[in-house]
Amino acid sequence: MLIQQGLEVYPEEVIITNGSEQAISLATSYYLQPDDWVIVETPTYHGTLGILENLQVKVVDRRRVECSPLSHYALVQTIR
Repeated sequence: MLIQQGLEVYPEEVIITNGSEQAISLATSYYLQPDDWVIVETPTYHGTLGILENLQVKVVDRRRVECSPLSHYALVQTIR
């Protein structure tokens, strides 16, 4: 299917998971370190919040950040 859309995909680039929670866990554990900041939508998948808690990252509810347009200043003020 991806090849039909013009994307070059190789078997070693594909990961098959048992579900969305495992995929989220793999991706976040690869990219995030303890004390990193993550902005999440509200509501969000509850499994994601548990994964982020286990990774010891700081979660910011998107509603707390001025998002229209996303203001760098508002973001900085929120995570301080």
